[in-house]
Amino acid sequence: MSKTIWGLIAAAVTLTSATLTARAETLYGVTSTDFLVSFDSTSPNIVDFIDPITGLLKGQSIVDLSFNGPTNETFALGVKGNGKSGNLYALDLFDGVATVIDPWQLFPITASATTLFHSPATGIEYLASTTKSGTELYRVSGDPSLTPLGKFANGAETLNAIAAVPEPSAIAMLVMGAIGMVGYLRVRRQVNF
Repeated sequence: MSKTIWGLIAAAVTLTSATLTARAETLYGVTSTDFLVSFDSTSPNIVDFIDPITGLLKGQSIVDLSFNGPTNETFALGVKGNGKSGNLYALDLFDGVATVIDPWQLFPITASATTLFHSPATGIEYLASTTKSGTELYRVSGDPSLTPLGKFANGAETLNAIAAVPEPSAIAMLVMGAIGMVGYLRVRRQVNF
């Protein structure tokens, strides 16, 4: 009986990790009009406009996003116009509120129309390239090659910043599944003894 349970656990873990790796991901971005957006990595033309970014210092726009896995926080870099330095913000992905970390601390900015970033959940590398005709999203394969995923918002908008953020629901499901399995095994052990 014990071998059957461990076999089921191994199968569940394998299927769960394969599902997480193969599924599309939610990516977050900030448009050139300072809207926080989310979209699916496999269909960047379908966009969910969350909210306009608020809380920025006067005249600043977001030019970069970064997700910090250990702290579960999203950070943004804001710059004024074509400035060479900017401020760091903590960004709330639910409502677009940016909170400046230290208004007196400036960071150098190297603005680029091409952004390379990876997914903390799956390790997939993405490349977003912005031109006058829009932002194109690519997946970087291991060989290395680029696979076009599509044009962001069908070219109606361009992105200033983009990042991959793990889905809280997938992480929560894994944790709850693990807790449930441990509970099941404890009850099963007590019943057998």
